[in-house]
Amino acid sequence: MRSLLLLGLAGLAAKTQAHPARQEPKGAALEKRGIDLDAFRLKELADYVPNEEVVEDPPVSLSKRADYLETAKDVVKSIVPKATFRLVEDHYVGNNGIAHVHFKQTVNGVDVDNGDFNVNVAADGTVFSYGNSFFTGTLPSPFAKRDVSDPVDALKGAVDILSLPVDTKDATAKQTGDSEHYTFKGTDGAVSEPKAKLVYLIKPDEKLGLAWRVETDVMDNWLLTYIDATTNEKIFGVVDYVADLATYKVYPWAVNDPTEGSRSVVKDPWNIATSEFTWISDGSSNYTTTRGNNGIAQVNPSGGTSYLNNYHTWAFELTHEFRPF
Repeated sequence: MRSLLLLGLAGLAAKTQAHPARQEPKGAALEKRGIDLDAFRLKELADYVPNEEVVEDPPVSLSKRADYLETAKDVVKSIVPKATFRLVEDHYVGNNGIAHVHFKQTVNGVDVDNGDFNVNVAADGTVFSYGNSFFTGTLPSPFAKRDVSDPVDALKGAVDILSLPVDTKDATAKQTGDSEHYTFKGTDGAVSEPKAKLVYLIKPDEKLGLAWRVETDVMDNWLLTYIDATTNEKIFGVVDYVADLATYKVYPWAVNDPTEGSRSVVKDPWNIATSEFTWISDGSSNYTTTRGNNGIAQVNPSGGTSYLNNYHTWAFELTHEFRPF
């Protein structure tokens, strides 16, 4: 089930970077420095199709294969036939028999960071529901490596444009993981080492842009900054995991039976006295899944110890307002 239960102090939240206990930051929050992050806020793109609408769509409702992964792939191909994508390795089958599969859109071999497709397959092999934010506009031509800016210059561009309190004078980029994923060494002012990854982004103008996704945690602002990967002069969008409100659509304490009550949206519901890291951090890492200060909330049907590899919800902008099946 994608609906969440309010677990009180068992922190619902959830992965990206280090974040210790709250303390006085080296620099004031960006809004106090005259930076309007709302001007860079990304649009919500997801389009959700519930079960009743799937049943009314013959091409989708009849998509049934022996393997639920193949069924899910068929759905993606039928909805966005020209798209290229990869399977995200977090799929699983719940206790109710419904399988959950997540795909990431790719263009020219690069992830579209906000291009996602989720398919839920029923126990009988038919499609239960799905949602997607895939890009369907004109695709860019393949790019040459010489056309992409240096990641260090991208970091410096983000720091300069947003007036971030990070010293990049001695910054160097160390490749980690895939060929276009970097960690920056030699910086000062951030809580943890900044990072960068080359991605495509569906921009607010609904066009696709090649960007460096620069991650900087400066305590009061934990940012993912999408900066033009050719000029380093334009920011396509910003996500702030700290300043932006985290919301959860949950059943309140008095409701013991979901059939006898309704969910409501709560904002930043933690008690900082008992959850000093809020619900989006455990003191060493921040999360965008349902994991945080005092607990981890996700499926574990087998009761095993490798539950972190099981399916879990993921809220890119900390909006944990998922629809129940």
